[in-house]
Amino acid sequence: QDNDYYLDRGADGSSFWHGCVYADYRNTFNEGYYTPRNITLYAHNKDDHQYFANLRDYRRLETARQNPYIYFSTKDGDEVYKVFAAFYAETQLNYNTANPSDDLMAQLIAEAKKRSEITFDVPVDSSDQLLTLSTCCYRYTYANGQARTDQRFVVMARKLRAGESVDDKVSMWQNPNPKAPQFRN
Repeated sequence: QDNDYYLDRGADGSSFWHGCVYADYRNTFNEGYYTPRNITLYAHNKDDHQYFANLRDYRRLETARQNPYIYFSTKDGDEVYKVFAAFYAETQLNYNTANPSDDLMAQLIAEAKKRSEITFDVPVDSSDQLLTLSTCCYRYTYANGQARTDQRFVVMARKLRAGESVDDKVSMWQNPNPKAPQFRN
């Protein structure tokens, strides 16, 4: 339907304050497998250690080093993705486009890497399948001190390539100057 339906509903559709982890409505299954080039999952960050409450910890080098891979499970099997970016974004940034063209995918990857709080030495290009995790955050405020509602914290990863393994070490370092969100007002 849309990306707001599960904000305050459980996976069964019943009312639930925490909502649930859910895929972008533009992500589709085909024969039981996700087919988009960029799978986007959303969940709340309510500072209670549920769902994506700890996702923004990826801005810390220690957390990124301890968790360089994301394991994505469906009823049809498990997949592993290697993290390549963790950043703050304005909601207008099209990081959640399900099936971007090759050019848009390359632009998205480059933008994510520029914004990333951590520089991950992970090659990624428009031929990779991406997994994007997105949650609300409250880092940026309006002039009056009120938290902006048009910001998200985003972690992006790409599916392991043939010959890669979770035993591979991922080099990374703190980005001294990540690109900040570009808010419209």
